[in-house]
Amino acid sequence: RHTMIRPPKDVDLFLVLDSGEYQDTELNELITPEALISKLKKVLEKIFEDDNEVTVEEQRHSVTVVYNENFSIDVIPAFETDDGKAYKIPDIETGRNGRYITSNPKTHYKYINDVNDSTSVSGKKRFKKIARLLKFVKKKKFNEEPTKIRSFHFELLAAKILGNEPINSYSEGINKFFSEAENYFDKASIVDPANEENMVDDYVDELDSETKKLIKNELNDLYQISSRAVELETLGNENAAITEWKKIFT
Repeated sequence: RHTMIRPPKDVDLFLVLDSGEYQDTELNELITPEALISKLKKVLEKIFEDDNEVTVEEQRHSVTVVYNENFSIDVIPAFETDDGKAYKIPDIETGRNGRYITSNPKTHYKYINDVNDSTSVSGKKRFKKIARLLKFVKKKKFNEEPTKIRSFHFELLAAKILGNEPINSYSEGINKFFSEAENYFDKASIVDPANEENMVDDYVDELDSETKKLIKNELNDLYQISSRAVELETLGNENAAITEWKKIFT
């Protein structure tokens, strides 16, 4: 989607498997998501068994190969749907043995491209660059529990807030994002563009009220800073505006 920040810390590897090789013969259907994640973990552990610096960890939808504190790869196993238009990926946190949810990274790619195109002004496409800036802020401000926000969630939240009208400047776009972002942390509200039944931010519903308050307060603080920066830019005081922006990005 060209919205990754550098240096990359987490890289997603989408691994499309042959569904015929992963069948539960007794049930005559795919093995459970829990079994799939467990199987993938064992395979990756075997691959890296001689490397003491690499660890392998189960995640909700993937297995993560952690090389060090600065770099890891999320290996996401997937099966193509019968119609060939999407993929089924495991979700092991729902139900006893998990469930398969439908999604499609190609649809995500198109969705972000469409937002980037539709919000352009005089041929100037700003959304993707703003998304990268906001993901950088996410990494600085919302990357540790209990207030950790998922990167893809933050990106789609930016698309939801900024995707309905032209983005006239980077400052305007960033300020608008922070002016509205806190309103989306009361309950899950960001739908997966590839599957309207899948909420990308469903984990928000599991956060306690105090954690939600911490996230919203931090977002509001960022809005106050960005608002001052935009106001100073409007007044022509660029040096003072830069000082304010540095409070967010450095």
